[in-house]
Amino acid sequence: MSAETRALVALCLLPLFACEATPASDPAGDAEPDAAAPATPDAAVDPEAPDAAVDPEAPDAAVDPEAPDAPRSLREALAALETAPCPDLPDFICGAVESPLDPVDSAADAPTVSIAFAARPASGPTSLGLLFELSGGPGYSGLAEADDWTWLDPAIAESFDMVFFDLRGVGESGGFDCPVAAAEWYGRGLRAATTGERAALSERAARFAEACTAEIGAAPDVQARHDTRRAAFDLEILRNALGGAPATLSGVSYGTQLAQTYTTLFPEHVRAVVLDGAIDLTRRGLTYALDLTAAVEDVRARTLAACGDAADCAADFAPSTPAAAYDALFVRLADGPIAFDFPLDDATTRPRSLDAVEFDQLAFVALYDEALRPLWLRALAAAARENLVPMRRLLDALGGVDPADDTIAPAPFEDTGFSDAVYYTITCHDYGRAAEGVSGWLDACATAGERARILAPCFGDLPCATWPTAPPEPARPDTFAPVGVPVLVINADADIATPGVQGRAVVAGLRAAGASVREVRVAGGHHVMWGSDACVDAAASEFLFDPETARPDADCDVGVLGPALPLMPADAAAYADAADFVSAFATELAALPEFPYPSGWGCDAGGAGAIDDFGELAFDACRPVPGLDLQVDGGGAYDWDTGALSLELTVSGAHAGTLSYAQDAEGGATVSGTWDGAAVE
Repeated sequence: MSAETRALVALCLLPLFACEATPASDPAGDAEPDAAAPATPDAAVDPEAPDAAVDPEAPDAAVDPEAPDAPRSLREALAALETAPCPDLPDFICGAVESPLDPVDSAADAPTVSIAFAARPASGPTSLGLLFELSGGPGYSGLAEADDWTWLDPAIAESFDMVFFDLRGVGESGGFDCPVAAAEWYGRGLRAATTGERAALSERAARFAEACTAEIGAAPDVQARHDTRRAAFDLEILRNALGGAPATLSGVSYGTQLAQTYTTLFPEHVRAVVLDGAIDLTRRGLTYALDLTAAVEDVRARTLAACGDAADCAADFAPSTPAAAYDALFVRLADGPIAFDFPLDDATTRPRSLDAVEFDQLAFVALYDEALRPLWLRALAAAARENLVPMRRLLDALGGVDPADDTIAPAPFEDTGFSDAVYYTITCHDYGRAAEGVSGWLDACATAGERARILAPCFGDLPCATWPTAPPEPARPDTFAPVGVPVLVINADADIATPGVQGRAVVAGLRAAGASVREVRVAGGHHVMWGSDACVDAAASEFLFDPETARPDADCDVGVLGPALPLMPADAAAYADAADFVSAFATELAALPEFPYPSGWGCDAGGAGAIDDFGELAFDACRPVPGLDLQVDGGGAYDWDTGALSLELTVSGAHAGTLSYAQDAEGGATVSGTWDGAAVE
C-alpha cells in the first residue's frame, strides 16, 4: 500500500482496518545487503554509493544464521531463551533474539539489532511447525497483531506454533519513528495537478526525507542497513532460535514481499507460503505508484457505478447520478476551495473549506474497502445537496484533523502501531532513488493524471527520490519462483493498496516456472482478505493444513460496495411515522465517523452530540440535517461489546414526541413512546 494510505488508515477512527490494516501492505523491493566492512556507529554513508551486492542466488555468501543441531520443539526453544509471558496476550511468550545489523558481518563484536517476538505453542498434541505472521507496512507492529490471532480457524492455533514479531526498526525491534515530520508531510495532501502544486510537493517531499531521517535519530549507517533482504536474515535467525522447525509463512501486503524474499533465500526451510495482497517484486517503485493510481481509478469508477445500480444508494443522488455528482464537485473544486460553516462539538460553528487536494485525498483513502465506500458516497450525496459537512467530517476523521483548528497532531508509534519512519526507510532502501529523479516522477504522475481523477496515490513514495540513505535504483529481482514450495495467492480485484495486477503477475510467474500455486480470486473486497470472508478463510485453511494437494483455484465474491447508509430526508413530511424518524436518526448516528468512539461532534444544522468513555450518549438541541425542522434532545447508550444501541429522545419542531428506541446486536429494533400526541408501539 502507498505511504499515504498507511498513514491515514492508521489515524482512522472507523472499525474497519484489518486495514490490516489496517489496516496490512506496501511497496518495497529487494535491495541487497552491504558486503562492506563491519558497520560502525560513526561511519558515514554515501547516498550515491549502492551497497555491494550479495548474490540472491547464493545465500551462503552471507553469514549463515547459526542453526540448531536438530530441530527442537518451540517449548524447548523458549525454555532456552530469556522469555516471559506476554502482557495482555494469554498463552503467548515474549522475548527477543539478536540478529546482525548486517548479515555479512561475522566479527564477534559486530553490531546487532534486537528482534522482539511473541510465540504461542500449538495447543494440540502435535505441531505442523512454525507459522510466522508477516505484517504489512513496512512499519506495522507484528506484536500488536498477536492479540488478533483468534480470527483464524481455531484448528490453526491447535496445529501450528504461532509467531508474531516486530520487523527490524519497528517498535520493540528498534523504535524508528518520525511522527512530527510525517504529520507535516501528509497534512497538506499529496495531489500535484498544477505547476505550483508540483513545485510545492517536490520541496515538501525533500524536506520530509531530511526531517524524518533526522527525527529517527539513529546513525545514517544504521538506518542504511534496514531493508527487506536483511529482514529476511532476521527471520531466519528467529526461526533457528525458536527451534528450527519448518516455516509456514503468512504474509499480508508488505509481508508478502518479506515472504518472497525469505523463501528465495531459504527455500529448504519453508513448508508453505500464503501471499495475501501480493506485491510483484519485479516492479520498480515508480511502476508501483502508477499501478496504484490505475487501481484507485478503477475502484472509483466501479464504486460510483455500483451505487448507481443500487436503488437505495442511487436514490440519494436523484435526479442526478453518483458519477455525475462526483464530476460536478470535481469541476467546482478545480475553480477553487468551497467555503462553508462547520459545526463544532460546543454547538458553535467556524468557517472552513474543502479544496481539490483534500477531495482527492479523501477519495483515495475512503475507497479503501467496501465498508468505507458507502460513507464516501453518502458524503458525496450530501455535497450534491450543498452540505459539505459530512465530507469534511469524514476527511477529518480519516486524516487525523482537529476540526477546531485544522491541525494534525503527530501520531507516534505507541498510539498507532505503525511507523512512517520504517515505511520509508525500508521502502526507499529497497527501491532506491528513482532513475528519473523527482522531475521524472512528477512527469509520469502528470501523464497518469490525464486518465485518472485521483492523483494522491502516485506521490506517496516521492520522498524516496531524495531519501538521504537510499542507494541509486537497483535492478529488480527475478520473478518469484521457488522450487518445491507450495504457494497460495489471495487477490482481491478492488484492492487499492497492492493492486490486483501485481498479484496476478505473481501467479503468472509461478505458473510459468512450474511452481505449485493456487489462487483465490476475490471479486470486490479490499486489501488483505484472509479473516474477512468465509469463502477466502475456507480456502486458506484448506491450503494451510494440506499445501501439497493440488486443487483448482477458488473464486469468492465480496462485492465492491457494502450496504448503503441513506441520507436522512430533509422533508418533515417523511416522518409521519415515528419509526421512520428514529430509524433515520439512528442511521445518521451510525454514519458519523466520530461514533461510537468517545468524542463530541456538532450536528450538521446546529446543536451537538457526544458519547463518553462509558458509551453514554447525549444530544443537546441537535438538528441533524439542514432544512429539516426537527430538533433532538436526550441521550442513550451504546454497548461496545455487542453493538446494541438504545436512545431516549425528545423531539420538537415540525413533529413532537418522546421516543424510546432499542436496537439489538443483530439489528432488530423496537420503538415506543408518543409521536404527535399519539402512542407509538
